[in-house]
Amino acid sequence: MLGECSPAESETIQAWRVASEANQKRFRDFEWLWNESRNLSSKKEVDVDAAWERFTQLRKNSTSFNQGGKVISISLFKKYAPAIAAIFIMIFGLTLVYKWMEKPATIDLPVEMLTLQTADKTLTDTLPDGSIVTLNKNSRLIYPSQFSDSIRPVSLDGEAFFDVAANPAKPFQIEAGKLQVTVLGTSFNVINRPKVSRVVVETGRVEVGFREQKQILKPEQQITLRNEDSILTIKPVEDALYRYYRSQEFVCDNTPLVTLVESLRDAYGADIVIENKALRSLSITTTFKQEPLDNILDIVAQTLGIKVVKNGEQYILR
Repeated sequence: MLGECSPAESETIQAWRVASEANQKRFRDFEWLWNESRNLSSKKEVDVDAAWERFTQLRKNSTSFNQGGKVISISLFKKYAPAIAAIFIMIFGLTLVYKWMEKPATIDLPVEMLTLQTADKTLTDTLPDGSIVTLNKNSRLIYPSQFSDSIRPVSLDGEAFFDVAANPAKPFQIEAGKLQVTVLGTSFNVINRPKVSRVVVETGRVEVGFREQKQILKPEQQITLRNEDSILTIKPVEDALYRYYRSQEFVCDNTPLVTLVESLRDAYGADIVIENKALRSLSITTTFKQEPLDNILDIVAQTLGIKVVKNGEQYILR
């Protein structure tokens, strides 16, 4: 709560939070209690004069004060008013603590968090619920060794294709950078790279959340969110390039050159630059199957009538 955790401690807390819905609720309750206690401690001192004014007004409006009894001097009231107010604040704070402490003390122990990680090769594996995930190169998936009774949370950095086992009672949730993806049982592709996040649906329906926004994607629909974007916009899937790491094919169907280049960059880890911006919208229709990058770029150059210049490790299209 004070921001004093080390990176390792923060990672441990995050793993505990995503382990179960009960843990998430427990954390939110404690966070609320912490904020309330800070609010109490920051209260200004009691305005004694204002409090006495309210007291005298109440006295004028009440007949009970005229029926005898012990008289308390104004000076005495003013002297002890701050102490009385402090006692009431302390009692209120202790009541909050008691209400929180009286909850069941059982806390789900942190489950083991597992990691699937790739470098220069793709990887296909099965998650604890039977869902199948295919990780693209340079990607990482973090997930619990055992899902809770209410949700199936995972965290993705990179790109992956999910074939989620159907379970209407237990949503499958993916944290992918700025996007939160929720499904019950479907197949879809998710990208979470530094400059772009994208969800492409093949079967079923997928809920995509960003800040306060939520959109439902159907088959052959996608959402792309770049760093400068602030709105989720649904668009049709215009090509099958997102499948390249599973099919080992680059299928172009009237595909813009800039879209093909983005896929080639990811697939080959290459630095490819379109020097002339006017070339970005040129379209190409062809299929490349497990070919060297130089061969692909030569065919692109011949097809579109452009030049490819290699400058060290960089490819320049002009």
